Amino acid sequence: MSKQLRNALFSFAILLAMTAIAAAQGTGRLDGEVRDGQGNPYPDVSIVVKSADTGQTLTAKTDKNGKFTVLGLRTGIYNITLTNEKDKLTYQDQTHVEEQGENKYSINFKDVIAKQKAAHPE
Repeated sequence: MSKQLRNALFSFAILLAMTAIAAAQGTGRLDGEVRDGQGNPYPDVSIVVKSADTGQTLTAKTDKNGKFTVLGLRTGIYNITLTNEKDKLTYQDQTHVEEQGENKYSINFKDVIAKQKAAHPE
């Protein structure tokens, strides 16, 4: 292999690596957990995460342990919508995401129900 071709391939490899590193540094992730009205893990909840600034929308679904991860988020405020068709559930909230930070979101519907009952006693 000629020295010129070797140098071109090396330069291309460096450029590719730098692009991958820049892309990885430019976005964050949101790790979350959802619990049902009894405080148990809530599987099969659809999560829609929408940027309040750009409108970027990403989705996820909770696993059997009620956990989810959304990748590719930029720093900003995000509107979160949680839905479960089976239980006819829809819940909306907001969270802040940092590109390089540890971004956690958790919701326990047992607590939400208790707050609603306290705010509207029968």
